[in-house]
Amino acid sequence: MSSLKLLENMTWYALKTLLVLFLWTYVCCIQTSWARHRVIRSTNSSQFIHHELEPTDETSTEVDICMNISDSQSEQNDRSKRSVETSTELGEIEDEIEFDERFIECLKSTVEFGCYEIFPNKSVLVPIYDKKQFRPTQYYINPDTKELFICPDFFDDYFDNSKFSQTLAIVSLVGTSISFFCILLHIAMFMAFKKLRNLPGYCLFSLCVALVIAYLCTFIPYSRKKPTDCKAVGVIKAFAFLASFYWMNVMSYDIWRSLRLATAKLRLTGDKPMMTRFAMYSSYAWGIPLFIMIVGIIVDNSPNSDEKYKLIIKDDSCWFYYRQALLVYFAVPLFVLLFLNILLFISSFLMINSATMKKAENKADLWSRFLVSFRLAVVMGLMWIFGVVAAASEQMWLWYFYVLCNVLQGVFIFFSFTFTEKTRKECKKAIAKKKSSAMPTQVVQKMKALFHPRKPL
Repeated sequence: MSSLKLLENMTWYALKTLLVLFLWTYVCCIQTSWARHRVIRSTNSSQFIHHELEPTDETSTEVDICMNISDSQSEQNDRSKRSVETSTELGEIEDEIEFDERFIECLKSTVEFGCYEIFPNKSVLVPIYDKKQFRPTQYYINPDTKELFICPDFFDDYFDNSKFSQTLAIVSLVGTSISFFCILLHIAMFMAFKKLRNLPGYCLFSLCVALVIAYLCTFIPYSRKKPTDCKAVGVIKAFAFLASFYWMNVMSYDIWRSLRLATAKLRLTGDKPMMTRFAMYSSYAWGIPLFIMIVGIIVDNSPNSDEKYKLIIKDDSCWFYYRQALLVYFAVPLFVLLFLNILLFISSFLMINSATMKKAENKADLWSRFLVSFRLAVVMGLMWIFGVVAAASEQMWLWYFYVLCNVLQGVFIFFSFTFTEKTRKECKKAIAKKKSSAMPTQVVQKMKALFHPRKPL
């Protein structure tokens, strides 16, 4: 018992240390990152940008940084002699030069002459593009107008992923890793102990599987050295996150159903078999997100559909390019489920406090399930509310709350569903059984010799 208590204390201490380090990084970085990536832009986004850390005239709402570009366009002539047919809408390019595949397929942005700088190595510097340099295979200059064509990093209809500064990216990666590790621990415990494999346990296990898939897709942009098919990764990630929220909806409904049966004094054993009901839940929680993604793929491959509603995925984050697509395929289903969960939890709370429920034998167990699932739903709901609102409003500080809730999600699952008294007892039994079955061979032989002595010759 003392060793188990020591293990529990050590686990809590390690968790608290990780959370303190995470929060400390969050507090230290939020102001700098927030100031660094707030921008002021005019309607002509190809010319004007202002970083909050840079001084500007209080009476001016537009800052023309093109005047600060040095006149070094001599190398442009060599580039302009190339014969290329370019469509800024379709991105169709025909040239003997092997352009970057992402540049050929992307929707192009135009930068006016004088707002970019060409270096002797033929790379192009565009200050409005977060001072990014483009390789010769990543841009095209019109020989007549001298306009520069690049893949846009931000437009009014695009997500400005530069908001994710390097610091925020690191914090997000660390937080996601903590949550990922805790969820893997829960999956391992679920697979190890049969007593955890009831209907609520299977539902939570499926939710964790969906989160593991989503987290693995989240890690890909950080780990890849070469461009991968980000569209496939983005679609799978959106499907997995949607599935996790649908499983949360299943858990909310299952608690409501159990309470309804308890208040009606119906026996749960007279209900459908556990695996039959789990199959029904699975078809709902996996099927609807799959259907939503299939609809998105059909729209994406339809030539007459609006570009803003296609599954266009950014290469640097493997996530939706347009806000409209994010709302239709992700945010709207998410908020509908959030609303349904709220209704189910309110109804469940009223049933728990009803007169017919006061005499129920399993009230304590149902109340415990209700509280734990309600807290998990709150954490997941807040996480995606912050995420969707941050993406729509371009408010940097909201992303930090999204990352914080993401960390709490996996940690909460582990300590509320996995590291419970029931699981600790099962661990203790398994350890004791393993010790008893691992007796030294010499001891066994001595016991045999004691009870079965050899006959003298």
